[in-house]
Amino acid sequence: MLAGPGCALFGLTGEQEQAMLDLHRQNAVTYFDAGSYVQALSQADRALALDDELEDMRLVRGFCLLKLGRARGNVALVDEALVIFQELQPGWLPTWLGGGGKTDPNKAFRVQHGLGKAHLALALMHDEAVDALEKRLNSPYLSGAERPADEARRQREAEQRDEHLVDAVRALQKVLEDPRADTAYARIDMVLALNAMGGREQEVLTHGEKALEQLAESNRTWRKIARNPNLSPAAALDADLQVDQNIEKERMLRDLLATVHFNRGDIPAYLAELDRMQARNVMTAVQFYNRAGIHEESGRYPEAISDLESFLRLRARYLDYEEDDMADETFRRIDALRSKLARADRT
Repeated sequence: MLAGPGCALFGLTGEQEQAMLDLHRQNAVTYFDAGSYVQALSQADRALALDDELEDMRLVRGFCLLKLGRARGNVALVDEALVIFQELQPGWLPTWLGGGGKTDPNKAFRVQHGLGKAHLALALMHDEAVDALEKRLNSPYLSGAERPADEARRQREAEQRDEHLVDAVRALQKVLEDPRADTAYARIDMVLALNAMGGREQEVLTHGEKALEQLAESNRTWRKIARNPNLSPAAALDADLQVDQNIEKERMLRDLLATVHFNRGDIPAYLAELDRMQARNVMTAVQFYNRAGIHEESGRYPEAISDLESFLRLRARYLDYEEDDMADETFRRIDALRSKLARADRT
């Protein structure tokens, strides 16, 4: 049986036990903020061993399990996190986590965000299972005897995916409606959930543009903090890391929005989004390559050549020429484009 608050543990006095409890709680948050989720989980578990009703530590535990489960592709860990967030829904959050404590019950938007993230993570895991089963079903080597069972599994996985997406959107919408919530990350999760649903493209674009505005505002704030001469080196590093994380999220969002435009057949909007990515210096090699194809089809050979050269430069950052299986083909393509450009100039 776990020790409750105020109960001496292993011969400790109540004051010593409280000091140990406070240390574990502080360590759990410190480790979590540093991205050390295994250590944060251990500290949260130690705090809960002293007081199993600590909602703040149950919340930290839930987010740690979610982070670790996603990183490891472990459905069981994400399921465990989901149960924690479900159980916390009627509860409260302490003031240091944005709530009002037991005397002031609140909407607990962080719990709702955890709930939404867990449902989204499980939906994406089920989607991966659907893809794997579809590949298996399309294999010519699958026996007829195995096919009915695999088709049934694919159907179950698809149904579970869709159910989790609906629940994710419902939970994330509650976060977006809470005036106290910093909704940038919740809105990004909403974009991912709506995009995974399919058929919600306009909502994806609307939420995506709003999320980009929020990320930009967040980075302005973090950069201002980082310039504070009185800031400790560790705090300045944390601010810089936050900016970098936001930039990576911006890269992902803009890529997703560009893809939505492309799939809708809105090539001007697609190119405009890539232009914004290039101006923001968040273009990837693949995006340069894809845009080169559109420029080539439209007869914009100088632009196509420039994009292919950028494609090769970016790949050279992580691939030696000998290892790049696309280098030779791309150089030949550049030469062909230059020949076309030369012929066009002569005429």
